[in-house]
Amino acid sequence: IKGAVNDVLQRCSAIATANGDRPLTDRDRQALKRTLQRWSRDAMRTVAFARRVIHRAEASAIDIDAAAHDLALLGMIAVVDPPREE
Repeated sequence: IKGAVNDVLQRCSAIATANGDRPLTDRDRQALKRTLQRWSRDAMRTVAFARRVIHRAEASAIDIDAAAHDLALLGMIAVVDPPREE
């Protein structure tokens, strides 16, 4: 999924790493929050990305809203979005 960083983080219980997923700790959340605050001060728009593996056997019967929990955070991005001149 993708969306507002705070919304996505609330749904995450893990973070994806090069060595596989690991639990998302309070320390991780604090570091992510500091990064988000810095980006916000710089007037950047932010988006977070997360995923959850759903096995083929359960895919046809799963409700997408019900599946959007216990996600693994893939990352966040920040985009410069200056105000438009009118």
